[in-house]
Amino acid sequence: MAVRMERYQGNGEPSKVETLFEGAVLGHRERNWHDDSDFYAIVWDAEKEWKDRRGRVRRGAIRSFGYATTRFATYGNTCTTDATEEVQEAAARYNARLVLADWWAAKKYEAAQVRVGKLVEMRRDYRPRKAGRDGAKKGEAGRVFWRGVDQYSVPRYRNSYKRATYRVGVEFADGRKVFVPESAVEVPADRVAWNLPSPFEGRRVARAYARDFTYSHRRTSAAMGMLVA
Repeated sequence: MAVRMERYQGNGEPSKVETLFEGAVLGHRERNWHDDSDFYAIVWDAEKEWKDRRGRVRRGAIRSFGYATTRFATYGNTCTTDATEEVQEAAARYNARLVLADWWAAKKYEAAQVRVGKLVEMRRDYRPRKAGRDGAKKGEAGRVFWRGVDQYSVPRYRNSYKRATYRVGVEFADGRKVFVPESAVEVPADRVAWNLPSPFEGRRVARAYARDFTYSHRRTSAAMGMLVA
């Protein structure tokens, strides 16, 4: 038995029992609120459609289904893990696609960040505040040798609206060392691609995560982007 839903009819009529997602329940979880708790079944929905990162429509996805709660009477509802081997393999492939997409997005973000040792390019002209110091023109390329908090922009009270900004030291080919705001430089697109890891590493990480993933985890829905029916 998979998810057993007991529908109360009222007026003295017997309850109706319905069995859902037979052979497709991967696990279950509980979410505790302040006063109540909700119970979810992690199921494989073979009819659910979704789009991958290339825009192609695919069928079959993991989602969570709320089968019981303490907010009202659901004593007759139960959930039993009964996923077949075919369903588990399909769910593992689905997890691997999601993990691979998130992994690539994180690596692309890291590769585009301005850090010490990376080659960067000026996004705009920079003129120093004090006369006699070297400036830089838009399009000039150099290597970052220092990165730190801009002492003139540190807010008295830091929060989500007031954050410290950074400055970087860039050494250009002619030997000039210029300290500019981090917002004035960027990692060129070709260098971003250069800083990315091998695609084989991403596939290895995705397969390992999908193989070891636990469906009865409390954070399953948030981690895998599932929807509550």
